Amino acid sequence: MWLSSIRRSFSLVCFFSLLFSEITGDLRVCALRISFQVDNDESTTGDGQFLLESNGIDCGPYTIDPVPHNRSYFESQLKAVDGYFNDVSYGKFGIDLDLSSVYPIDDNESYSLSNTMNYYNPYNQDEIQDERITNLFYDAVSKAYDIDQIDFSSYDLVVVFHAGIGQDFSLPFLDPTPEDIPSTYVDNEMVLEHLGSPSITVGNHEITHGIILPESQNHLLFDIAETMFSDASEPCEYQFGLTGTFALMIGFAVGLPPLWNIETGESGIGVFGLMDQGSNNGRGICPSPPTLWTRIFAGWEYPSEGNFGSIIHLPFRGEGAAIKIPINNSEYYLIENRDNSIHDGISLDSMRYVIWENNGETDYPPLVEILQDSSGIIKDENGVVISVPNYDIGLPASGLLIWHIDETVINAGLSDFSVNGNLSRLGVDLEEADGAQDIGYPSIHIFNDPSAGYFGDMWFKGNTQYELANSGTDGMNPEFGPFTYPSTNANDGSSTFITIGDISKASDTMSFSVSNSLILNGFPDSTAFIRTVYDLDNDGVNEIFGGKDSLWFATADSFPTKQNFLQLVIFDNQEVEFDFQRQSDKTTISIIERIDDYTLFSQVDFRFSDGSLSDTQEQIIDSLVFSIWENDIENGKLYIQSEWNMHSKRIFTSSFNYGIDLGNSGISITDFDGTIIKWEDLSFQTIAGIDLDLDASLDVLALDSLGILYAFNSDLTIMAGFQLKMELQSPILARDLFNDEHPEIVVKSADSSSIYIFDYQGNIQYKIASNKGDELVALENIQGKNSILTMSTIYQFGDATETNGNEWAFEHGNWGRSRKVILNYTFDDSNKKSLVHSYCYPNPIRENTGTIRIETIGAERVEVNLYDLAGYYIKTWTEDLSHFGNQITEWVWDVSDVESGVYFAHVAVIGDIETETNIIKIAVIH
Repeated sequence: MWLSSIRRSFSLVCFFSLLFSEITGDLRVCALRISFQVDNDESTTGDGQFLLESNGIDCGPYTIDPVPHNRSYFESQLKAVDGYFNDVSYGKFGIDLDLSSVYPIDDNESYSLSNTMNYYNPYNQDEIQDERITNLFYDAVSKAYDIDQIDFSSYDLVVVFHAGIGQDFSLPFLDPTPEDIPSTYVDNEMVLEHLGSPSITVGNHEITHGIILPESQNHLLFDIAETMFSDASEPCEYQFGLTGTFALMIGFAVGLPPLWNIETGESGIGVFGLMDQGSNNGRGICPSPPTLWTRIFAGWEYPSEGNFGSIIHLPFRGEGAAIKIPINNSEYYLIENRDNSIHDGISLDSMRYVIWENNGETDYPPLVEILQDSSGIIKDENGVVISVPNYDIGLPASGLLIWHIDETVINAGLSDFSVNGNLSRLGVDLEEADGAQDIGYPSIHIFNDPSAGYFGDMWFKGNTQYELANSGTDGMNPEFGPFTYPSTNANDGSSTFITIGDISKASDTMSFSVSNSLILNGFPDSTAFIRTVYDLDNDGVNEIFGGKDSLWFATADSFPTKQNFLQLVIFDNQEVEFDFQRQSDKTTISIIERIDDYTLFSQVDFRFSDGSLSDTQEQIIDSLVFSIWENDIENGKLYIQSEWNMHSKRIFTSSFNYGIDLGNSGISITDFDGTIIKWEDLSFQTIAGIDLDLDASLDVLALDSLGILYAFNSDLTIMAGFQLKMELQSPILARDLFNDEHPEIVVKSADSSSIYIFDYQGNIQYKIASNKGDELVALENIQGKNSILTMSTIYQFGDATETNGNEWAFEHGNWGRSRKVILNYTFDDSNKKSLVHSYCYPNPIRENTGTIRIETIGAERVEVNLYDLAGYYIKTWTEDLSHFGNQITEWVWDVSDVESGVYFAHVAVIGDIETETNIIKIAVIH
């Protein structure tokens, strides 16, 4: 729209240097009302005095910022901008209305300056404009202090409201009042340059910066309206409120970077954010919220990182409704869901269109009327809009906004306010769904100018402009990926392999998928049939072994040139095992292939000297056997079927054995004192061993018959974060993937559609789309990276790490299927408190039982005494702890005969040096 461009004439200075600026709390504002000598100059709007009655076109109840413009009116303006900032910052920033003041105190008075208005913005004298505007700010604060001795030290920001209109809009005709004063943030640099001092001294206080604003942005209140809008059929459509300009100026004052080119006026983000043309959305009474990046920069928003391979359901703009997707060290995407609805799925434009249709397509209703009648805005007693239910209603559509953030550009541009100073390399760049990337560029479209942003820039299913840019996508869910327009290339042109796809229709919660090619070049390869991993030639680089009919090996570097070495008897045989025995000059590869009721045993030597293979030696064993190897030095063992059945359901350590092979339920723990079975109410299909909490004591991962994953400590007490409320399948693999010391857990979903990566507390780190039948094979070092290998794919993560034995890297522990874990480190519990956590779950207890849980480190004894609200003793639980490291103690409290009420559990944890205590408050509700 031709009245939507704020004039780009502000002179600024940088007062932040980081990519995060904590802009929180309430701003104390000192507002000064400044009038000029009465004049009848046609080059300025009004006569230099504040309007106490309208002299222009009467818009009745639809008047924006109506007269009188007295002290109470400007207090309403403070309320309006406070309402805006409180809303868009989620209560983190606003105006302190109690400690802000409007001067003079008398309702209809103002501080009268000795000059006329045109003195401060003389026509066609750009060289002195900044100086005169700085003088206006100086004259205003000086006059106010001379008359009322205002204590400016009580305020954070001085705002000068002057009589008249702001010179802030681009008009479609010759501007009749070119000497109106532009709204300006007067910064410290302007003060220093034009006043010769870094601050303005008033009394005992120094003022370094401030804001200059007009009394109104509504031309229709002034007598010039009859001339300016004489040909307009709906002149009231050309009203604008002051809130947008006011909010924009406060944004400058508190450190929100401008996101347009302040030298040329070229837009950077258009109508999609406060710090550009969005300040004037909704006729200036409902400015656009700041961009998602700006809100994060201000400390108002904290995005969640999108996990590749996941489906995200993103609510409309609100605290926490923000997604971040990394590209590289300095670039990332930010995604938000912006909803311009005034009611469910109904926008201002759609409502106007329906009314137009119902009127026989002859009478298009004015926006200013629909905006005030139907959007739920609140006006106060002065007729000023002080609250808007949804500050996104001025956007051209609803949908996702995908922002491409380049911190290299931002860092370079913060000091001179050029974050978005270069249209070809913006720091905060909207990925426009129409593929044009034309915001800020000159437009040939006279009546539908997209250069400030329009509906086609937003991401939603049904966006016809996206479909025009991406042929063959009609009716499909849009995606933003490597081969779309726009694409997900990094700013240097490199491909990011990121796809944001399956974008839903616009709604209050939108869904989309996020994927990233973590896959090693050359994969997936459906013919690979990867089976195992081993360093065959003893060079520190793992070889990959696979094959459906003919077995092969290769390094990841030489994968296309696989070396075949053995033809299988049965195509696609799943019953094949690899064993390796290393000697000084060779590695012997042993292959066991189980066929019906016999086993074919084959051996071939790989010679280190020349990489050659010996002839294959074969032997037939007339029964099914299974080989077990703890390492590649000692000879392995052969088990018959029954022995393997027991072995495959156990975990072996140096001091404990765990098993799910005794009966049909529970987990057994066997040590020198005998065997104990726990969790007998559950039936488990597979178990794995890993030290999740790094206390040098093995923990147990167990998948029950329903596919629910549990994690138990060495005493078989359930660990925090488990069980996981999703169905998974065997195998369970675990080791450190992300160089964070703690192991990650890798397992496929029960329907085989996803690979899940959980951290040691059961939190999802990745959910990676996977083909059904693409089974997990191993977690190993491939090309110096921690990698997940499936039968057809290699996914890569952090640099390779040494696990010191803390890994369950294959289905049965290691390549040799030993199911044994030896941890090569100790646990240092020095300087750690004995009592870690103590709580009751569930709490409140609504059924018959609750569990009191005490988590400790290196404690010798735990004692819990229970009391009722009156302090009467009820019972005691005690437990002597025999092992050190991380300890978990639980007692089940049967409350079936206990009255409803509040109870207190006094926890005492006795260590070797001191006793630590805590109180658990427990509610029982029957």
